Amino acid sequence: MSYIIEKFIKNTGQYKYAYVVLIINNEIYANPGIIFAESLKKIGCLSDIVALVDNNISLETIELLRNFFNKIITIDIIKINNKYPMQNIILSKIYVYNLVEYDKIFLIDVDTIFFTNPDNLFLQSNNTNDTNNTKNLYMVDTSNYGFILIHPSVNIYKKCKKIISENKNEIEKEIKPFKYVLNKIYSKSNIKKIDYKISYDSCSLTDCIQYRRYKPFLMSSELTIEQRQRLDHFKIWFSYFTNILNKYPEIRQYKCVSETIQVSKYFLSSLSRFVIELVKSNKKSTNKLTNITNIYGINDYNNLDYYHLDITKEYTTRYIKYDIDTYDIKSFLKYINNKLLKKYNNYTTVKELITKLQSVDINLLYLFLNNYIKMFPNIFATMELYSSLDIKLQSIPDLKNNLIYRQEYKLTNILVKNIVFDLYQNFTYNQRIQEIIKKITNPEYTVIISVYEMFGPIIDFDTNSDLNLFIFYEQGTKIRLSSIFFNSNTINQYNLQSGMLNLFGSNDKMTNLNKNQLITMLYLQTLKKYIYSIYSGDEINNLGLIIDNYNKITLIDNNKHLISRIKSINSNKIFFITIIFACSSQYKNILKKSNIDVIKIYNPDNYWEFDGIKILI
Repeated sequence: MSYIIEKFIKNTGQYKYAYVVLIINNEIYANPGIIFAESLKKIGCLSDIVALVDNNISLETIELLRNFFNKIITIDIIKINNKYPMQNIILSKIYVYNLVEYDKIFLIDVDTIFFTNPDNLFLQSNNTNDTNNTKNLYMVDTSNYGFILIHPSVNIYKKCKKIISENKNEIEKEIKPFKYVLNKIYSKSNIKKIDYKISYDSCSLTDCIQYRRYKPFLMSSELTIEQRQRLDHFKIWFSYFTNILNKYPEIRQYKCVSETIQVSKYFLSSLSRFVIELVKSNKKSTNKLTNITNIYGINDYNNLDYYHLDITKEYTTRYIKYDIDTYDIKSFLKYINNKLLKKYNNYTTVKELITKLQSVDINLLYLFLNNYIKMFPNIFATMELYSSLDIKLQSIPDLKNNLIYRQEYKLTNILVKNIVFDLYQNFTYNQRIQEIIKKITNPEYTVIISVYEMFGPIIDFDTNSDLNLFIFYEQGTKIRLSSIFFNSNTINQYNLQSGMLNLFGSNDKMTNLNKNQLITMLYLQTLKKYIYSIYSGDEINNLGLIIDNYNKITLIDNNKHLISRIKSINSNKIFFITIIFACSSQYKNILKKSNIDVIKIYNPDNYWEFDGIKILI
């Protein structure tokens, strides 16, 4: 197991450390918040990214922030009547001392962009002769109280509250009230220096930039638009912002980003090439390479973006390019290339075909459902979960006439845990475990799978407010549902006590994550990210993986590629897989020597599926 897991991950699967920002009082600060979080994720940080918000931040904006932050925590603002308006709410920062689930926290001003990974600073702060670390305050710059490392402590939080209460009149006259409070807590000997270089309002790239005086995300400013357009550090900020808009176009709908989008339009033409080169040439790539080396044990490769680094959170399929092609029934029958289906060609609707197959050939039905529900945007499915004590629901009332398939399964506790854990990929491992433990306690459950057909794409259904009803309509969730329930080998894999997808072990009461599985999950998520990024939906159906006892992975590619395409796939290959191109003549001998039967890729009896990717058995 990689040593980096021991340094950064607790036995619960939770990160030991966190980066925390405040997004309070004004929703406009959500904009630098998403830049802050994205910059940390791009360089592969191995700590939680947390936003503290207050009741002035709308539920819509919090929904946006959840896409970028690991946690959103609502706090009450501590207000004072300071003559400097920006300092009236600054004392709300003391709330970070209450976050005792973390060993250490970096409290950082939200308008910061990172270029090198600061994770190592958490470890630097251990190098001290002091025995009581909670009395130490770690600073990069002793004048910068917008970038400090602390040890959470409820006692220190209470001391801060007491200082504020007893010295309110004096604090309200202070230029920097937060600094005043902390100086009452920490003596000079308890303030420790750590090595990290910050640029303030400039383009001299070191480790990060803090935008102190002029804020790029605001329309109003002391500077004219023309003056701002000439500032290189503004160009850097907007290069990040526009990249995020391109990567996640759905965030344009949120009100809190509308003003910043209007400002960004003035920078589109001035985002000169040197800005992108400046960011690329910085240390972030080397820093990310170091993390990947530590986790995967490799030293040199060209494909940094394929490697999954968020140890406590799987790579969500939402942000993977996966081209799902739409088929009608006839093209589907042609796709699976099975002569037996010719007698069913007269059935013109999915419901008719499902009804017929259900009565004559259950295996053929599962083959159809397995492929069909992950190809059609107007098909969605639900999974209802019941213990013996629950009262069963009868489908979704409003969609009763849209029901085209329904099936019950009896599942064991461990199998249900593994399935639900896999369905919550957007949660951290620790969050998933806590949710599952709350609900799944009985030895046996009934799972009901229902499939619905709509007239148009599924976009208006919310999902998974509890652990009773899961609604699958995004591409990723449809892949996971069909892979599990319509392939008997897959459900058996989830049921294995020692299987690669089992994260709980045999103890039903076990709350800790099996940390030895984290590396396996990292590899699988990296593999998934690579395959979804390189191959189209059609091409993925022609792939099969062989995983041997030593976790060596061979990818059998049965697509008909041009030589140039084969070279492209190989040049982007992740290090831990070998690719055999079955349709290329130069690989025929390798197939024969390895005794690999390509036909297995198309026979459900010979594979199980991991998120829509076939693993041969």
